[in-house]
Amino acid sequence: MNRIALIASFLVASAVQAAPPKEIKLGAALPLTGAESKSGGRLRDGYELAVELANQQGGVDIAGAHVPVKLVLVDDKSDGAADERAVEDLAGQGVDVMLGTFGSSLVEKGSAVSERLRVPYVAATGASRALYQRGFKHLFGLQAPVEQLGNALMRWAEEEQQRGRLPSPARVAVIWEKTSHGKEYTEAIKDFAAKTPRRRAAWNIVMDESFELNAKDFKPALERLKAAKADVVLV
Repeated sequence: MNRIALIASFLVASAVQAAPPKEIKLGAALPLTGAESKSGGRLRDGYELAVELANQQGGVDIAGAHVPVKLVLVDDKSDGAADERAVEDLAGQGVDVMLGTFGSSLVEKGSAVSERLRVPYVAATGASRALYQRGFKHLFGLQAPVEQLGNALMRWAEEEQQRGRLPSPARVAVIWEKTSHGKEYTEAIKDFAAKTPRRRAAWNIVMDESFELNAKDFKPALERLKAAKADVVLV
């Protein structure tokens, strides 16, 4: 059984006290249009494939019975307020489990509505640690915290440096989205670079700049990046 179907069956089964339901209804508000539409489209494809595979096997196992799965999709237009409305609408349609949207900033909005309505929310994306520090009881995440991404990138850069493929000290530029996701990402990079005397001698962060998530004009930032003469650029 694929991961999404497995989690959905577990969450629904935990709420079933009598006979299994005739159908499991999954809801997903996704950015099918707008700035995040490419990523939203990939999530849609993944969710649809997971449901298709589950139904090919007769559905998911609930209390020993195979129950078919239905997926209801709504476009949140890459907008937080629209995602909140979409999640509320899906809950009103009686979905059993909410499948998350793309990105920490949108997940933050939709999961708060799902929590208020007591509908389980499974976040396939959304790796900001802050999402899971709100005391929610109905939010479930599938990704590792985003600081692990920053740490992993710096470990890779350190290995490249040790192989002689990067200078030491190396000049590092960090350009990050102005969200909790971006903030935690860049903090992990800076923490890595400052953790020991050896690392402090090996890494020099020459640019630390944020940008608005849906910004369109990056020319000024690129000019500053060019002037920084970085050996490594992390975005």
